[in-house]
Amino acid sequence: MRVVRKLLALPILGLCLILVGAGTAGATPSKYDSHAGDGFGGIESPDVASAPDGATITIQSTGAFHVTSGKASSTLGTFVHRAADGSPVGSGSFAITGLRSFASFGCGVAGGQTIPSNLCGGHAEFSIHVIGHPAAGGTEEFDAVFTVTCVVGDHVPPGTEEGVTFDVPGLISFDQPVSGETVFVLK
Repeated sequence: MRVVRKLLALPILGLCLILVGAGTAGATPSKYDSHAGDGFGGIESPDVASAPDGATITIQSTGAFHVTSGKASSTLGTFVHRAADGSPVGSGSFAITGLRSFASFGCGVAGGQTIPSNLCGGHAEFSIHVIGHPAAGGTEEFDAVFTVTCVVGDHVPPGTEEGVTFDVPGLISFDQPVSGETVFVLK
């Protein structure tokens, strides 16, 4: 719903989306651009998620994916991990290596209001490879799971929250969206 107010308030975005839409006529409906906390079209940036211990992760991510093939291309993100007291734990970047699943919530409507037809909602789960730089120094690489949820569409399940999550299996799970906005753009 937050996305609706911002998207409807930006006439420049509308013009840009018309131009993008004109260039994507006839495109396969399984190709999307993904935006999470990157400021696209005025969406709230960055996205923040929290772990049960109060630690937070701040994320900005932009990219593209294909639902049918499960492939992601040019999909990169950055993050900052902070302890519950706000002190820095680490930062780094990640690349999406594949789409694990995608559930579409529909396109062109948010909160009962019509928005550009190529703006879509859904829940995407991605496999990612992370290159992290702990605050204590050094570099660490590991795999994780990144999810993006956007509440645009006319089939949004009740109780669904806008935002991102970031799970490093066996280590830490930032499983509670705190702030930020996301959107999928149909190509």
